[in-house]
Amino acid sequence: AGHVHNFWYNRFGGCDCYLALSTAFVRHDYSEIFRVPPNAEHGRNDAPKLGYFVVHVFEHGHTLEVVRTYGIEVGLEKQSKDSVVIVQPSPKPNSVLGFDLRQDWTEQVQIPPSGGLDEFDRKSIRNDYGLLALLDMGVRKLRVPISDLLAPSRRSRLEDLAHLGFEFTLYTFGVPEAAQLKKIQQHRSLLTSWEITWPQSHLDELDRTTLQSLSNDGLALFFSPLRSKAEIIQTQQKYYHVINHGFTIHDVHLSDTLAQENIRACFQGYVIRLGLHDNPWQAGQLAQEVEAKTGLTASVHLRIAGDNPAESIRNTQQLCDRLAGGLFSGWAYPASTFFCDTFADNDRGYFPRIGVVDRLYNPQPGFHIVRNLHAVLGGLADAPQNPRFHEKDGITIYQASTASGTLALCLLSNNQPSVHYLVEIESVLVDQPGNQWINGLSGAIFQSAQDCLSSASETEGLLPAILLVCNNTA
Repeated sequence: AGHVHNFWYNRFGGCDCYLALSTAFVRHDYSEIFRVPPNAEHGRNDAPKLGYFVVHVFEHGHTLEVVRTYGIEVGLEKQSKDSVVIVQPSPKPNSVLGFDLRQDWTEQVQIPPSGGLDEFDRKSIRNDYGLLALLDMGVRKLRVPISDLLAPSRRSRLEDLAHLGFEFTLYTFGVPEAAQLKKIQQHRSLLTSWEITWPQSHLDELDRTTLQSLSNDGLALFFSPLRSKAEIIQTQQKYYHVINHGFTIHDVHLSDTLAQENIRACFQGYVIRLGLHDNPWQAGQLAQEVEAKTGLTASVHLRIAGDNPAESIRNTQQLCDRLAGGLFSGWAYPASTFFCDTFADNDRGYFPRIGVVDRLYNPQPGFHIVRNLHAVLGGLADAPQNPRFHEKDGITIYQASTASGTLALCLLSNNQPSVHYLVEIESVLVDQPGNQWINGLSGAIFQSAQDCLSSASETEGLLPAILLVCNNTA
């Protein structure tokens, strides 16, 4: 590990093997694994890939804490701010927000012999920096296509990550043919849930016996209706010639639809497609109401992509606020599980948009939002109660209580003076001694709302999501 200067994770028998980061430089011959130009010095000075690990060892198992140094050399005695401890997958894993793994995360890339350290053959290498980012953010819930289950090498990787506490949601169009279905049944233990997209008017065509058998075996099945052109036009939306599936928060008769026998007999949940401009809080609220009436839970697809496949979505502030809102809503409303549709940048093809990591798989602002909010919300054992929502004059506040206190998420907009936000925050939330105000971008903890608002000047022009943690015993 001291020579490779890159991250990889493998399992050998019962042993977890982590190749550690370097604090000095990156072996830049491995820059070949990325599909964009390398960082400075031909990839050698890729600062976000510098750092070290803190390994937490428990009676049963361990967790890996990633500390990125970015090449900075500073002693602990010079650090002026506390930062949030990141959530760990064990001993109490509670990943709130999940991600789609759209890019090929198990691809083997051939590294050409450079003449520096290898001259006589190519090396076959996998890009594990996506895995590093997921571990770092505290994310353990992932959506994967059926190809990841069918191919032996990919399936082996699912097994490795399941050992680390990752949970996989499979998604397919309809019920696959017999050979593929057999693979699902054989490797059911790797899956937490299965989302099946199919026209609602043709549900009776699905093999109900097989679906009921899988659900009886503990695999949660979710239904996502394929939406036709006529259905989209009926809702006064502009039609684009792209695939569109899932219920929406505007489906006024959703509970009645889900109560139908052909859905209730086979499925334990349903999919909500949350458009770019739809409010995550409404999706969580709807999911909780539907569960009370039907017993079904929701898989909410938090779309970063727009409706127009040619529109480029590059608004970092919008991405950060959307991630924060989705993560808090998923925590406040347990009947919903949120999956973000964009992990890495999609800088080519349809629906171009930014993700939480770039194409070098280095952190971007959305990464820090997920990491820091997961560090707090993912570590809570108490169930959320009394969720509430406030929106006024450029500030949105999400709130929920637990047995130990109150948590609130404040999203800022319109670039108002900090005193404006402070007045509005204090009209809704009580700023009392013992409160912790957390800058969602930097992870820094402050003792007052005013100090936390003042820290916005340090977040490169972005307005940070602010998380309040109020302990009743303070």
